[in-house]
Amino acid sequence: MKRILYALFLLAGLGVPVAPAQELCHWNTDRRFFRLNGDDGSEVVNLFIHDGGLVWSNYAVGGTVTVQSALWLDDNSWISMEHLKVPISEPFQFWQYSDPTCIAQTGQTNSYRPGDDGDLEPGHTWPERFTVQADTNLVVDNLTGLMWARNADAGHNNWGFMVAAVYWSVGPGGHEDWRLPTVRELESLLDLKRVLPALPAGHPFNNVQQIYWTSTSDAADTNRAWVVNVGEGTIARWVRTNTSPHAWAVRSFTTGKMPVPRTGQTNSLVPGDDGHLQPGVAWPVPRFTVMTDTNLVFDNLFGRMWPRGFINATMSWEEAVDFCSAFTFGGFDDWRLPSRREAWSLIDFGSPTFLPAGHPFYSEPESPFWTGSTYRLDTDRAWGCEGGYLGAYLKSNDGGGVWPVRGAW
Repeated sequence: MKRILYALFLLAGLGVPVAPAQELCHWNTDRRFFRLNGDDGSEVVNLFIHDGGLVWSNYAVGGTVTVQSALWLDDNSWISMEHLKVPISEPFQFWQYSDPTCIAQTGQTNSYRPGDDGDLEPGHTWPERFTVQADTNLVVDNLTGLMWARNADAGHNNWGFMVAAVYWSVGPGGHEDWRLPTVRELESLLDLKRVLPALPAGHPFNNVQQIYWTSTSDAADTNRAWVVNVGEGTIARWVRTNTSPHAWAVRSFTTGKMPVPRTGQTNSLVPGDDGHLQPGVAWPVPRFTVMTDTNLVFDNLFGRMWPRGFINATMSWEEAVDFCSAFTFGGFDDWRLPSRREAWSLIDFGSPTFLPAGHPFYSEPESPFWTGSTYRLDTDRAWGCEGGYLGAYLKSNDGGGVWPVRGAW
């Protein structure tokens, strides 16, 4: 239900200190996210409210900063913001919108080049990661809120068989809503600092295998589905008739610090698959906002700013890291080579061309582009992103280009 609140604004500089946002993953039940609309059509997005307290958004839609705080009339508390689309002094209305999701750190802490993933560690920090339930066959990931079977091996067979076997079964704890995880859900378990398996240190799981099916079929070729190599982190598409990948059961349980968004897949091939259930956080509409500088695009789902055009220049990994670190564009000089999770956040697994339909980018990458994350099993390699595929490439090779990113909203 939409909730309407009226706000009275103060002009900038009237004694309210400007402070940068520290934590924008507001997933507690006492926090809400609102879209702010003015009577003249002006709007502010990414306004965070916490018990009517003083909080900040650092996402500028554009225009001039003329207002810094608002009175939330429900409890006479001040709400603060940094950016307005245009100067406004008339009352606004708050319309409840949707919580944004966040990008977690990859887990990588070793740096191999100044400005890489291990150096900057972009993304939000992890909480104490796992909680084993009273029924010790159940594990909750405190990062995502998902519940996983502690036994990480529900068997192996072809994709359709394993999707159905998990979906129709009564699993651990007597729960009947177990399912195969989406590709984003299974990837969320990975820790890129570790291999064999690439799971966080001290994880409580048993019988961890290497290759796992996900419930996400391939939009470009429905004879294939996505697999995750939990051993070392590769994400690829395998023919659905392959019987070697294993299954790991998951179920939705609670709201974690960083809930996993939907993959974008809407085409269902069998009951219980990703396209059928579409689990995860719904995408905002619109997904992307073209900034006042129309060469910049803001991702409203993940809170990252991207150049509107992919930079199709071949360079080694080291050159790509250095290029992005020195990149100045749109008035900003804090660009970086995206981490693996940041680069992969752009992917729409329901689109055969891998970027969301109607996206505002000028073009789509035609070959792998570098990420700032090193491949832990062989540090002479780094992760590259090609559509939904994540693979390890020799750092000395010339990659297919770079796509700088900025922000951690």
